[in-house]
Amino acid sequence: MKITIDNFQGIAPKISPDKLPPGGAQVAENCYVGGKDLRPIRKPLRTAGLSNSAYQGLFVYKHGATSEWVALTDDVDVVRSPMNQDTYERLYYSGQAEPRVIANDILSTPFSIATDFYKLGIPAPTSAPTVERSGTTTRYYTYTFINAYGEEGPPIAPVGGTDVNDSTPTLTTLQACPEDRRITGVRIYRTSVGTAGTAEFRFVCEATYFSESTAYVQGDYVIYSATPSTNTFGLFCTNAGGHAAGAWNATHFTAGDAIADGALGELLTTTDYDPPPAGLEGLLLHPGGFLVGFKGNVLYCSEPYLPYAWPEKYQKPVSGTIVGIGIVGDTIFALTDGYPWLFSGTAPDQMTKIVHPKMAPCLSKRSIASTERGVFYASYEGLMQATTSGIDNATKDVFRPDQWQEYYPAYMFGNYYQGKYFGWYNSGIDYGCMVMDMENGNVTRVNLKALAGYLSTDGKYYLVMEEDGDATAYCVKEWEGDQYNLLSYNWKSGKIVTGQKSALSVMRTYIDNDFYDAVIQEQEDNDYLVDLNKDLFDDSTPSIIGTASTFTGAPGNVIDVTLNGIAYNNIDVSGCTDVQGVAAAINARIGTTRATVTTGGLLKITGGIDMMNVTVSDGVVASLFSSAAGRQDGGASLGGKLNDSAFNSMAFNGNSIQSVRDLDINSSITVRLYSDGEQRAEKTISDDNIYRVPMGYRGDIIEIAVSGNIPVRKAEAASSAASIMGE
Repeated sequence: MKITIDNFQGIAPKISPDKLPPGGAQVAENCYVGGKDLRPIRKPLRTAGLSNSAYQGLFVYKHGATSEWVALTDDVDVVRSPMNQDTYERLYYSGQAEPRVIANDILSTPFSIATDFYKLGIPAPTSAPTVERSGTTTRYYTYTFINAYGEEGPPIAPVGGTDVNDSTPTLTTLQACPEDRRITGVRIYRTSVGTAGTAEFRFVCEATYFSESTAYVQGDYVIYSATPSTNTFGLFCTNAGGHAAGAWNATHFTAGDAIADGALGELLTTTDYDPPPAGLEGLLLHPGGFLVGFKGNVLYCSEPYLPYAWPEKYQKPVSGTIVGIGIVGDTIFALTDGYPWLFSGTAPDQMTKIVHPKMAPCLSKRSIASTERGVFYASYEGLMQATTSGIDNATKDVFRPDQWQEYYPAYMFGNYYQGKYFGWYNSGIDYGCMVMDMENGNVTRVNLKALAGYLSTDGKYYLVMEEDGDATAYCVKEWEGDQYNLLSYNWKSGKIVTGQKSALSVMRTYIDNDFYDAVIQEQEDNDYLVDLNKDLFDDSTPSIIGTASTFTGAPGNVIDVTLNGIAYNNIDVSGCTDVQGVAAAINARIGTTRATVTTGGLLKITGGIDMMNVTVSDGVVASLFSSAAGRQDGGASLGGKLNDSAFNSMAFNGNSIQSVRDLDINSSITVRLYSDGEQRAEKTISDDNIYRVPMGYRGDIIEIAVSGNIPVRKAEAASSAASIMGE
C-alpha cells in the first residue's frame, strides 16, 4: 500500500476531513498552495516604527523623492489627485472629522499629519456684503471664497437693490477668512442684463485678504479690515503708485467697485459647488474623474476633476445605512446593512441606480476590497463577491456560515494583493488572516496579527504589525519583504481512508533541493561574516591597561577619563585604597561598567570603536601608569576615516565591518504520520531519502503533517520500501 500527496491544497472546513479531495488540508498555515507544491511565506520586513498602540488607517504620502508614513487610529480612505500633473502632489483622505487634503506646499519639517493638511472644499460665505445704497442703479452683488489653488466655492445669497450708488459703490461686512481651508481671498460678482433680458452674475474682481508682507500694484483689489477677526472687511482697489509691503495706508487705496459694465467678466458658474459634508467616509476615485463617498444613507459625488466641489444635485439616497462602498469599472457598489445598491455611469449626472434583490449586508467597512474581479466584503454567510452580474458567496464551498464566524467578519479588514484576498481579523483574543487565492480558490491561514493595511503605488503591500519580540509596540512592515527569512508553515492533510487496516512502515518526503541548498549556503556565508566581524571587533575595541597593581589615594587625587568622545573629568579617587576602588569610582561616574581589574591586578578601561585616552593629575599618573604612551587607546581602527585607510579602499566614514543578515531559517522540515487519529511517527529530515517509521499499529485512516521552512514537492507513506519505490 502506498499513499502519495503531490498536489498540496488549502483548507475547506465545510467538507468532512475524510471527504476532502486529494491534497486537501485540515490545516494550512503560513504557506502558499495551489501550485502543486507546499511553499513557505516570507517574513514581513520592518519598514518604519510607530508611536501608538492602536491603528485602523495606514497610507504613505509621497512628495518628490520623499515618503511620509501616516498611521492613524481612525479608519481612513485615501485618493490621489485626479488632476493632470498636479504639481502640489495632493492626496485626499476621509475618515477624520471632515475630508482632508495633504499638499506639498504646506508640509512641516518634520512632517506631521496632525497639522500638515487643509479641509477639503470651499464653503459659501455666511456674512452678506453691505452694498452702498445712495443712488438709482439697479444692481445685486454676491461673492465666493477662493483658495490658494484657484478653487472656488459657492456664493452667498445676493444683496443689493434698485438704489445702489451710481458710481463706485462700496462693499463692506465681507467675511473674515475661514480657517483651515487654504482660503486666500474672494471673487466679487454682480448682475448685468443678458441678451434675453434675464439677470446674470458676472465676474467683477478677485480680491485677496490684505497682507503687510505683500506689495500691491495699481489695480490690485484687496479686502481689508482694521479688526480682521470680525466680518468687517471692505473692498478696496490699489491706487496709482501702488502700496509697498508694510502696514495699511488708506491713501493708497480707493474703496468700492469701479468696474464698468463693459469690463465685467465671465458668468458665475460655482453656484452649487458645495463642500463635502463633515463626516464623509469611504473616499474613492471613479474612473470618470470624480470622487465618491458616503454618509448615512446617502452616496455623494464630486464634480469630475474638481474634487473640492460636491453639488447637492449629485446626492443619491438609498434605503438602509451605507456601511461602505466599492468600485468596479464604472459601477459604484453601495454596500448597506441590508440590500446592496449599484450606481452605473461615466458621470455623476448620468448614473442609473438599481437595488440588488439579494440581501447581503456588509458587516465591516474595512473588509471591502475593490478588484478587477469585483468588490469583496465580509457578510454573514461568507466573503461576498459583488459584480455587475450579481452577488455571490466566494467562500460558499469552503465555510459554512457558522464556520465563517470563527474569522470574526465584523472585525475584519481586507486587502486584495497579487490575486489573493487577505482577510485580517482580531477579536482582541484571537487573531490571524484568512487568505483566499482567487486564481484557484485555495484558502490558507496566516497566524500573524495586523491592524491596518495599505497597497502602495510601488506595488508593495504594507501592514501595521507588532514589533518583533514586543507585543505592545507596532511598526509598518512590508508583506513578504524579508528576502532571507521565512515563516514556519504548518500543513496537515485530510483523513485518507485506506479501506483496510494496515501499518505504514516507511516514508519519503521530496523537498525542493535547490531551495534547500541555497538556504544552507546562505547560512554558511552569514556565519562566516559573523565570525569575521567578531574578530574585527575584538581587535578594534579601544582599551588601556595600567602598569601598577596597588594604589592608595591622597587628598585631591582625581582622574579624567575621555570615553568615546565624552569627557568625564574630576573623578574623585582620593579615598581609594586599591585599584579595584579606582575602577568602581570610574564606573560610578560613567554609569556603566567600563573600568575593570585584570587578573594581574592592573586597571583596564575599555571603550567603543572611537579613540579614547585617560589623563590624570596630582600624582595619579605615576601611581597607575608608568608612561604617557600607556595611557592611549591601543585598539585597531575599523577604517573609513580620512587618511585612515588607502584612498578608495572603502567609503568615506565607512568601515571594514561586513554586512550580515539576521537569519532565522530552519534548513530541515518535520514530518508526522497519524493513524486512526493517533500520532505514530515524527521525523525531522533534510533530504529525499526513505526512512522507516515505528511499527506496532494498524489503522485505516491516515493523515500526514508537514512543518518547516523548506518547500515540499511530494510526501509519501507506504507499507514497505518496495512499495514506496514502486517495485
